[in-house]
Amino acid sequence: MEKIKGESWDAFKDRTGDDGRDVVMWVARRQGGYKLRELAEKAGGVDYTAISMALKRLEVRMTRDRKLRRLIEQVSALSE
Repeated sequence: MEKIKGESWDAFKDRTGDDGRDVVMWVARRQGGYKLRELAEKAGGVDYTAISMALKRLEVRMTRDRKLRRLIEQVSALSE
């Protein structure tokens, strides 16, 4: 995601309205097998239930947002 955005993780992970963190978490969960608690720690110590809700909201948005799906595909391809 850092390569795609041209920014460091710290620059965008807490930015309101930026999908970067949630996309990274979604790919890490799906492809990396990370547990919600592990992802929460990597996101800066947020509660794992917040990560769970963010991923659910992201999945709903993926069904309608073609640009978001393309971003996820890009990140997924880079992580393989």
